[in-house]
Amino acid sequence: MELTILGSGTGVPTKKRGASGYLLRVQECRILFDSGPGTIGKLAQIGVGLHELDAVFYTHFHPDHSLELGAIIFALMNPSFDGEIESLRVVGPPGLRRFYEGLKGLYGGWVTPSSYRLHLEEVAPTGDEIQVGPVRISAWKMVHNDESQGYRVTGPGGESLAYTGDTDIGPDLIKLARGVDVLVCESSHPDGHHVAGHLTPRRAGRVAREAGCARLVLTHFYPDCEGRDLVAQCRKEFEGEIVLAEDLMTISI
Repeated sequence: MELTILGSGTGVPTKKRGASGYLLRVQECRILFDSGPGTIGKLAQIGVGLHELDAVFYTHFHPDHSLELGAIIFALMNPSFDGEIESLRVVGPPGLRRFYEGLKGLYGGWVTPSSYRLHLEEVAPTGDEIQVGPVRISAWKMVHNDESQGYRVTGPGGESLAYTGDTDIGPDLIKLARGVDVLVCESSHPDGHHVAGHLTPRRAGRVAREAGCARLVLTHFYPDCEGRDLVAQCRKEFEGEIVLAEDLMTISI
């Protein structure tokens, strides 16, 4: 498995960080997790066509994670994709269909595909697994807003990845991350500046330690993280490998 970080930032863009978006490649399978502003441009930048996506997963519906769903649906309706795509599978928390109906209320036929089938799939955060190509994915409840959930991915060889989306400490966070090879964990603000619904480096390190993760990737950095020693803050809790996410970084799992 390979994970490419398309956006390591938030809804407050900076020169070096775009909004949330993560592409997982497993054999010939391509899965996109979240699509904040700028995501589809980053996909084009790394040479991945929208028609190559096997599924798009959403953690929640804040704009910095979901704004480009409409853009993806609209782009794939272009005649240049005729014959390239039969369906688009979009997976998200309960409320996904309502979210899409809101998009249709804004854009009407421009997000109502006729050249391919749009398959919307709501998955509750129960830990039950669904299959996408060669991988199994489960959803777990996160502490952020009502629908927020993170995803755990298990590859064909048993390799594992967890992606928290936005979250604070909560009862299912350790279950999501238990024993994974790589935990991609939000770390929105530096220590001493905790905001409810988010984590700091030390809190993320505590999660990784308690879950027994092999490698921790910190991401979703607000501008107040810049210039801070986030690794040192995280190291107070976690002794394993720590990676600070950067846009267009690729991580092998």
